[in-house]
Amino acid sequence: MTKEEFYAKWLELLMQSIDAEQAIIQCAEQHGTWKMGLDSNRALFKTLEKTYRGKIAELERQARTEGILPESEKSK
Repeated sequence: MTKEEFYAKWLELLMQSIDAEQAIIQCAEQHGTWKMGLDSNRALFKTLEKTYRGKIAELERQARTEGILPESEKSK
């Protein structure tokens, strides 16, 4: 994997997570479980955050293993 491929995959994962977040919000609004401005909505995203953080961490680990991403460079 090249550095450009890494960043393309990272961006793809980010866009997938945004799309999934929007789908969760839309579904919650349709079912009446979305409450505007409430922190209680955060619970709807726990699994999503865990899933995509794990995928991004795995991608970064792979990039470090391949020497594409230095050990000190973290995702932004």
